[in-house]
Formats: sequence, structure tokens, C-alpha cells
Amino acid sequence: LRSWALGRTAATHHPRSRGPGAAATQTDGVKALTALAHEAFSAPGEPRFALASFFPAGASPAELDLCRAYLKQAREELGRRLALKVYGDNGPPSKLWIAFSKRKFMNKAL
Repeated sequence: LRSWALGRTAATHHPRSRGPGAAATQTDGVKALTALAHEAFSAPGEPRFALASFFPAGASPAELDLCRAYLKQAREELGRRLALKVYGDNGPPSKLWIAFSKRKFMNKAL
């Protein structure tokens, strides 16, 4: 979650980098979050899926692919909406929202 909230750019930092500096503009933040959304991730039924207790494994490979596509789309949309909240009217990042990047959620750092 930290890298999503900080909106790091791929040119200066890897999206999962914990180094200092946030993306300067909303456009840079959206680009970084979109790149992060397109990275490989675990889907229901795979061992590293964080929410395995809430979602059953797919009944078939086609169902798993459909679920992965849905989750990818949700990650992209979440990134766009988060960037709107963090940057507001394309100004500097909001200190209120950046403060959430320093906390864990459900004892996990996503």
C-alpha cells in the first residue's frame, strides 16, 4: 500500500521502493500505479493470495483467468481513484493521505 499511496514513478524509483520521494504530479502517480497494477499477482487458489480465506479457488483455469482479469481491472481503477484523492486538483500530494502509507492494514504491508 505504501508504494500505491506514494505514487512513485518508474523512472526514479521502482514502484515497491521504500526510498524517499513521491511522484510530483497526479499524472506521474497514475502512471506509477498503473504500472504496479500490471505486475504479476496471486489469484484465488494460489498459495500466496492474501485473501484466500475469503475467496474460494477457481473451479477451472478459465474461471481463474476471469478472476485474475477482474482483479487486474479493479487494481487499475483503484489506482486511478486513489491518485485523485492523493493529488486532488493535480497539486502536491496530500499529507493526510501520505500518512496512511506508513501504516499496515490487517497487520500486512501490501
